[in-house]
Amino acid sequence: MTITIPACAEGTLRAVLLSPTHGFLAESYYEDARRDFTSLSYVTKVNGWGSFSGAVALATSPLAEHMDPNNILVIYRTPPGGAAEYIDFAGIVRRTERFVTSTDIELVQIYGREADSIINRYFIEPTAGSVNNSKTGLADDVVKGYVRDECLLDPTKVYPNFFVASDLGESATTLSRDIRYEHLAGVIKNIRDAADDFDFKITILDDLSAFQFATYEHYGLDRRIGSASPLIFSLDNRNMQMPRYWRRGYDGITRILILGGGQGLDRTVVTVENAAAEALWGFHEQTYDDREEDTPNLTSVGEGVLLERGPTSGLDFEIISANYGVEWKVGYKVSAEYAGVEADYEIEQVRVVVNSEQLESPIEAITPDLRLLELRD
Repeated sequence: MTITIPACAEGTLRAVLLSPTHGFLAESYYEDARRDFTSLSYVTKVNGWGSFSGAVALATSPLAEHMDPNNILVIYRTPPGGAAEYIDFAGIVRRTERFVTSTDIELVQIYGREADSIINRYFIEPTAGSVNNSKTGLADDVVKGYVRDECLLDPTKVYPNFFVASDLGESATTLSRDIRYEHLAGVIKNIRDAADDFDFKITILDDLSAFQFATYEHYGLDRRIGSASPLIFSLDNRNMQMPRYWRRGYDGITRILILGGGQGLDRTVVTVENAAAEALWGFHEQTYDDREEDTPNLTSVGEGVLLERGPTSGLDFEIISANYGVEWKVGYKVSAEYAGVEADYEIEQVRVVVNSEQLESPIEAITPDLRLLELRD
């Protein structure tokens, strides 16, 4: 799903470099591509982290002398049509290069990761006097508790100009975790996926003074069908092309026998079926051995196996609306319609690539990645 549009009209992009402690270093507007990035790409994500790379000419760019390790790159975007400027991306420099091209132009290039990668630097250690670091509560508050413990308490590991938002209870899921020496980023992702009712993101404050880790009921706007302001991609709305609705049965199972604890005639066996799938695709049965897990609720295990191994369907399409930054951004939840089918998605990731090889008319390619939330067919 790639949108290709002319870029770099006056005020479209603005790049700012900050020191690791958020001190201002330099900025550069994209209306004069000759003195700005010769190449620029960035990926912004929700519930994870993206990356970036960019190159500037050493002799002409105001950014060149400040493209150092651990500095912060902030990308502002002003969408077309008079919409307000906003921060589209913030990342941390993790690699630098200086080189001369085949055309004898000396460039400085930087690579890095989105600010969310801060949590990738830490492991969860047991609390003092305990075997584990144990927490119980709403899923989003448990996540923020672990981030505070690792990023803010030990003065030798505190990340500068970083704080964690208040516990607001965006999740409705209560859970417990006993953690020792596990990767902080992995624990956060596992908790979020288990609850599946909140988002997390590290953003830079509007005044650029600090990074903030926060959780949200929805990081972006909820614009699904049924919301106050739905955004529906469809042929009638002329913001969709090449839709494809597909259904796949092949080896998809419609009935599962969950084999629980016990021996012989005393063994517990629970049958779980997907009646709708069986009516459409016919009978297809498998077994699943749950003896070692000995799960109390074998029915829920069966429902999970059917969801993972059953017949599948989907709605794929390409977005042709160029209203990125106005109609939709990363984290937004949107809908699509085609052939009587409705589907809801989360815009999980957005990739922006600016090609400035033809400096008079740079081209910007915007590629959103959609995660299917629900299909109604």
